[in-house]
Amino acid sequence: MTCGPVSEPLEEVGVGPGEVTDTAGDLQGLWRSEDDSLSTVRFEGNLMIFGYEGEPDATPENFVVGRSCPDVSDAVAPTGEGNYLAVPDDGRCYFITRLTEDKLHMSLVGRGNTIRYVKVAGGISGEED
Repeated sequence: MTCGPVSEPLEEVGVGPGEVTDTAGDLQGLWRSEDDSLSTVRFEGNLMIFGYEGEPDATPENFVVGRSCPDVSDAVAPTGEGNYLAVPDDGRCYFITRLTEDKLHMSLVGRGNTIRYVKVAGGISGEED
């Protein structure tokens, strides 16, 4: 299975035929967890950087967005419909269940738990308000 390059425009669920959005571009910026206000994730280019209490994790992770996930077992293989955010270096893959201007919900493929984030105003540069 393959994932498209980060810059590949993808059709979103609910978007009319011929209309496309740039999912990786829509992810850019800082997002705060709806369930744990100390937990954040920041997307910069093709890097995903988790953080806690305002401190970033030591290692940013490369991610790609596409219609499938690489290196996922057949038991939890995605359907190929919708958008997936894959972290190829460790085989993790999320199904993006909701992406709006201010909401991001992702479900970890194979586990089913959904993580929910809200966009942090002014969070493009990585600085929190």
